[in-house]
Amino acid sequence: MNEVIGIEKRILVSSYGITGIESNDIYMAVKIKLLSDRRNQNNMRVTAAFIHRVIAEKGKYIGTPLVVDKVRLERGEYTRLTHLQDEQTGSFLSEQIGSFVAFETLQEGAETVLVGTARVEKRFGRACAAIEQLYEMDKLRVSFEIFASVYEQKEDELVIDAAEGNSLIGMCIVSMPAYEDAKAIALVASMTEPPA
Repeated sequence: MNEVIGIEKRILVSSYGITGIESNDIYMAVKIKLLSDRRNQNNMRVTAAFIHRVIAEKGKYIGTPLVVDKVRLERGEYTRLTHLQDEQTGSFLSEQIGSFVAFETLQEGAETVLVGTARVEKRFGRACAAIEQLYEMDKLRVSFEIFASVYEQKEDELVIDAAEGNSLIGMCIVSMPAYEDAKAIALVASMTEPPA
């Protein structure tokens, strides 16, 4: 006699194509608009050349961390998520919960957008549940962390170009990103549930 011991529940919620992202029992996957060449609310912008350099040097960026204030995320304190930067040392105290495995560009009118696909480890069960909840509320948002050794101050904005020494070093799940369109556009999560 065959007995059903579990069924696979697959969440495929998207406002953008989900081609090429998948989930399994080790990780869930999320596709995110990371940044664009449009000025953000911190009066900063990266150039399209910076974005295209990330694509051209994908091998360097595979494994870029996805970080979060894990304690606040797991407590459901979704309005208080920040980079958790220590003001005294400048170091980040957020925790890595996943990493980026793919990057692509998206053209939205004249705007060039960097899109990344990250895998979030399911060993962080409460964090994964919180990420799913944020996604369902359309509040899974991120902010970039860029090391910029070369930049230009133009009038009232700081411009980061594709110069040697300028690198994307991480993305952080936050409550209020400076680039308001920096949010998840697809989430794929599978989990085994007992039959009803």
